[in-house]
Amino acid sequence: MNTNNKYIERLKKASRLSTGTRKALMAWDNSIQWPDELELSEILWQEEVGDFLDTLRRAGVKSFVCTYQGTGLMKNMHAFKAHGCTLIGLCTLTRKYSFEEKDIPGVRFSLN
Repeated sequence: MNTNNKYIERLKKASRLSTGTRKALMAWDNSIQWPDELELSEILWQEEVGDFLDTLRRAGVKSFVCTYQGTGLMKNMHAFKAHGCTLIGLCTLTRKYSFEEKDIPGVRFSLN
């Protein structure tokens, strides 16, 4: 993942952004410390999915991993598919924190 992205930097300076775009920026910022993969760790409301995915596509992101484990996951997965994403499969992200290492289960999607 290219962490020096001009499109993302322009968005960060914008005053009016949709909630979906703001969540894409938060996922981007949270993923910078692990630049191998963009991670979505929270739920997206149905009206946010299109802007979220559009923001990632315009930033050149090719895939992301959804690690959200709540009750809305199935709706998000179907919304991703409806917006042109392909479910690649189950995966595990390993995150190294200062005192421990955690394996986080996720589902990888291609943005197509």
